[in-house]
Amino acid sequence: MRFTSVGHGGRYQPRNIGAVWIETASGEFVKTIYQRILQLRAETELALGDRFDRLAFNDFLLDQGLLTPDQLAIAVREELVPARRPDTGEDG
Repeated sequence: MRFTSVGHGGRYQPRNIGAVWIETASGEFVKTIYQRILQLRAETELALGDRFDRLAFNDFLLDQGLLTPDQLAIAVREELVPARRPDTGEDG
């Protein structure tokens, strides 16, 4: 199994990862998690509207450490989104 990542080229490189893909030892593509992160970001933007902060979202993801995509989604839904809603959490 081989794990490969590519920097996004943004101001936070090399911390942020723009794409991740996993291959078997023979080079056969297994999966990528980049699309899952984009889906989670879109879901979070919809949930927070104008209160969505891209940098806060990215920092939150990085602060979670090594989680599966499903665990990451749960953390965003149960911690980040409620904390940033105006009626339940911190201001911006």
